[in-house]
Amino acid sequence: MIGGAEAERESHIRVCLGCLVDLWSDYRTACFRQPATGHLLRCLLRGRYNDYGIIIRTLLLSVRHIPLLVEYILGWVRGHFIEDALIPPDSHRDRQASNAQAHAIREG
Repeated sequence: MIGGAEAERESHIRVCLGCLVDLWSDYRTACFRQPATGHLLRCLLRGRYNDYGIIIRTLLLSVRHIPLLVEYILGWVRGHFIEDALIPPDSHRDRQASNAQAHAIREG
């Protein structure tokens, strides 16, 4: 099962990213990739009240080379009324965590 309050953040993001990149890189998935992506995002963020912003920003940094996916995630975030996740964090430590996690996942 993906996500949840007790899920290890980095490994679950890495698994979701692998799936998302595959979905959005294959033209044959065009008819179902949006609902599949929405489901993955819901699962990944379920119960993550304290760090969903870091998760969303990490995803966006990691898939910035797939503009259609970035556009979908931004729309999904707006549609689920969690746009505050897009606001850069106030603390330097949170900003470092997002950047470090995106780097670790890319290198993963």
